[in-house]
Amino acid sequence: MVVKNQTSCASVGAFRFACRVDITLIGVTTLKRIRVAPDIPAIAETLPGFEASQWYGIVTPAHTAAAILKRLEEEIRKAMHLPDVLARLETEGVEPWEVTPEEFRNHVAREIPRWKAVVEAAKINAP
Repeated sequence: MVVKNQTSCASVGAFRFACRVDITLIGVTTLKRIRVAPDIPAIAETLPGFEASQWYGIVTPAHTAAAILKRLEEEIRKAMHLPDVLARLETEGVEPWEVTPEEFRNHVAREIPRWKAVVEAAKINAP
Protein backbone atom coordinates (compact mmCIF):
# COMPACT_ATOMS: atom_id res chain seq x y z
CA MET A 1 0.00 0.00 0.00
CA VAL A 2 1.21 3.43 -0.88
CA VAL A 3 -0.08 6.62 0.61
CA LYS A 4 -0.60 8.84 -2.37
CA ASN A 5 -1.08 12.31 -1.10
CA GLN A 6 -3.43 13.66 -3.70
CA THR A 7 -3.31 17.21 -2.41
CA SER A 8 -0.29 17.36 -0.10
CA CYS A 9 -0.47 18.99 3.29
CA ALA A 10 0.62 22.30 1.78
CA SER A 11 -2.21 22.25 -0.73
CA VAL A 12 -4.80 21.40 1.90
CA GLY A 13 -3.56 24.42 3.82
CA ALA A 14 -3.72 26.52 0.65
CA PHE A 15 -7.23 25.24 -0.03
CA ARG A 16 -8.37 26.23 3.47
CA PHE A 17 -6.73 29.65 3.12
CA ALA A 18 -8.31 30.21 -0.30
CA CYS A 19 -11.73 29.45 1.13
CA ARG A 20 -11.25 32.18 3.75
CA VAL A 21 -9.89 34.96 1.54
CA ASP A 22 -11.84 34.63 -1.71
CA ILE A 23 -9.15 33.21 -3.97
CA THR A 24 -10.27 31.23 -7.00
CA LEU A 25 -8.54 27.89 -7.28
CA ILE A 26 -8.23 26.84 -10.90
CA GLY A 27 -7.28 23.20 -10.55
CA VAL A 28 -5.67 20.36 -8.69
CA THR A 29 -2.61 18.59 -10.06
CA THR A 30 -3.99 15.08 -9.82
CA LEU A 31 -5.50 13.03 -12.63
CA LYS A 32 -8.96 13.37 -11.10
CA ARG A 33 -10.77 15.63 -8.69
CA ILE A 34 -10.01 15.19 -5.01
CA ARG A 35 -12.35 14.31 -2.18
CA VAL A 36 -11.56 17.41 -0.08
CA ALA A 37 -12.32 19.76 -2.98
CA PRO A 38 -14.66 18.04 -5.44
CA ASP A 39 -15.73 21.31 -7.09
CA ILE A 40 -12.19 22.16 -8.18
CA PRO A 41 -11.39 20.54 -11.52
CA ALA A 42 -8.33 18.44 -12.13
CA ILE A 43 -5.93 20.13 -14.53
CA ALA A 44 -6.03 16.82 -16.42
CA GLU A 45 -9.62 17.65 -17.39
CA THR A 46 -8.22 20.42 -19.59
CA LEU A 47 -4.73 19.06 -20.22
CA PRO A 48 -5.18 15.28 -20.54
CA GLY A 49 -2.56 13.22 -18.76
CA PHE A 50 -1.28 16.06 -16.58
CA GLU A 51 -0.38 14.87 -13.10
CA ALA A 52 2.00 16.09 -10.43
CA SER A 53 0.93 14.43 -7.21
CA GLN A 54 2.90 13.66 -4.11
CA TRP A 55 3.11 10.08 -2.85
CA TYR A 56 4.76 8.13 -0.07
CA GLY A 57 5.72 4.49 0.08
CA ILE A 58 7.74 2.09 2.17
CA VAL A 59 10.82 0.51 0.68
CA THR A 60 13.18 -2.18 1.93
CA PRO A 61 16.76 -3.08 1.12
CA ALA A 62 17.27 -5.15 -2.01
CA HIS A 63 17.14 -8.89 -1.41
CA THR A 64 14.95 -8.65 1.71
CA ALA A 65 13.52 -12.10 2.37
CA ALA A 66 10.14 -12.76 0.75
CA ALA A 67 8.61 -13.78 4.08
CA ILE A 68 9.61 -10.45 5.63
CA LEU A 69 8.21 -8.52 2.66
CA LYS A 70 4.92 -10.41 2.86
CA ARG A 71 4.55 -9.79 6.59
CA LEU A 72 5.46 -6.13 6.24
CA GLU A 73 2.90 -5.68 3.49
CA GLU A 74 0.19 -7.41 5.56
CA GLU A 75 0.87 -5.32 8.66
CA ILE A 76 1.03 -2.02 6.75
CA ARG A 77 -2.20 -2.88 4.95
CA LYS A 78 -3.90 -3.59 8.31
CA ALA A 79 -2.59 -0.37 9.84
CA MET A 80 -3.72 1.69 6.86
CA HIS A 81 -7.30 0.46 7.39
CA LEU A 82 -7.50 1.43 11.06
CA PRO A 83 -10.22 4.05 11.57
CA ASP A 84 -7.94 6.48 13.41
CA VAL A 85 -5.29 6.23 10.68
CA LEU A 86 -7.87 6.79 7.94
CA ALA A 87 -9.33 9.74 9.85
CA ARG A 88 -5.90 11.36 10.25
CA LEU A 89 -5.07 10.87 6.59
CA GLU A 90 -8.37 12.46 5.61
CA THR A 91 -7.71 15.56 7.75
CA GLU A 92 -4.46 15.99 5.83
CA GLY A 93 -6.12 15.57 2.44
CA VAL A 94 -4.43 12.22 1.88
CA GLU A 95 -6.11 9.50 -0.12
CA PRO A 96 -4.71 5.98 0.43
CA TRP A 97 -3.75 4.23 -2.76
CA GLU A 98 -3.66 0.47 -2.41
CA VAL A 99 -1.25 -1.19 -4.77
CA THR A 100 0.70 -4.42 -4.85
CA PRO A 101 4.47 -4.35 -4.35
CA GLU A 102 4.88 -4.92 -8.10
CA GLU A 103 2.59 -2.00 -8.93
CA PHE A 104 4.57 0.19 -6.55
CA ARG A 105 7.88 -0.83 -8.13
CA ASN A 106 6.45 0.01 -11.56
CA HIS A 107 5.19 3.37 -10.29
CA VAL A 108 8.61 4.29 -8.89
CA ALA A 109 10.27 3.14 -12.12
CA ARG A 110 8.01 5.52 -14.09
CA GLU A 111 8.50 8.44 -11.70
CA ILE A 112 12.32 8.42 -11.67
CA PRO A 113 12.92 9.37 -15.31
CA ARG A 114 9.98 11.75 -15.29
CA TRP A 115 11.28 13.83 -12.39
CA LYS A 116 14.93 13.38 -13.39
CA ALA A 117 14.08 15.25 -16.60
CA VAL A 118 12.47 18.07 -14.59
CA VAL A 119 15.50 18.36 -12.30
CA GLU A 120 17.89 18.41 -15.25
CA ALA A 121 15.85 20.93 -17.22
CA ALA A 122 15.68 23.23 -14.20
CA LYS A 123 19.39 22.70 -13.50
CA ILE A 124 18.67 21.76 -9.88
CA ASN A 125 21.71 20.61 -7.95
CA ALA A 126 22.02 19.28 -4.42
CA PRO A 127 23.95 21.62 -2.12
